[in-house]
Amino acid sequence: MNKFGLIFEKYVGNSISNTKIKYFTEKQLTDILPGEGKSVDYLLIDKNNKIFIDAKGVEMSYLGMVGHQPEVVTDKTRNSVVKGIQQGFETARRLENIERIGEIEIGKGNYYLIVVTFKDMYVGNGVDFYEYVAKDTLNKIIGQSGDMASIPFEHMYFMSIDDFDLLTGGIASGEINLTKILDHAVKCDALPQTKKFTFEQHIYDKYPNTKAPIWLIDESKYILDCCSLRFNTKT
Repeated sequence: MNKFGLIFEKYVGNSISNTKIKYFTEKQLTDILPGEGKSVDYLLIDKNNKIFIDAKGVEMSYLGMVGHQPEVVTDKTRNSVVKGIQQGFETARRLENIERIGEIEIGKGNYYLIVVTFKDMYVGNGVDFYEYVAKDTLNKIIGQSGDMASIPFEHMYFMSIDDFDLLTGGIASGEINLTKILDHAVKCDALPQTKKFTFEQHIYDKYPNTKAPIWLIDESKYILDCCSLRFNTKT
């Protein structure tokens, strides 16, 4: 992973830590889970639901944003998202027969996957990505491990770091319930008339008063204050 990728992963982890939801890191999962296989960067446990988070510090090319054909999605972007899905699949399978991790009972709830990218991907949810971008590749991955996707494609979302910050900030403030917003998004995206373009639209649809994370507001204020002091210093 390049240096930016490591920084991006750490940033995503910091946002997750602010939610106060119980989570496990990739290192913890590697040490705990049985068998061999890749792991996602983070696993959140919310009301017995397992939410996999994988940070991918990539952005869609301009042509990929405006084109409608799968071949215009750059290989780097496409392969990075596919890798995130594969890591989610493998982590889910290794969790199948585990009832608890340490003192945390993980239960038999639903699986979700969130792939966090640097910029908006504009590829819809997992169903859209499967149908229009990477069906053959994903079918091959699924076929190698039993002809069944361990995470439903409709439970997969690709969101920019801006949308993810909005989500985690809302959870931290008590405005947003993680499981409820994911269920809401899945239900809305199942119908053409309620389907959304980005995850931010789902957030404002259900929680219209959601604001930017307090930790980003505080950091912005600190930076502006530092700049103000520097430029106002008399020599």
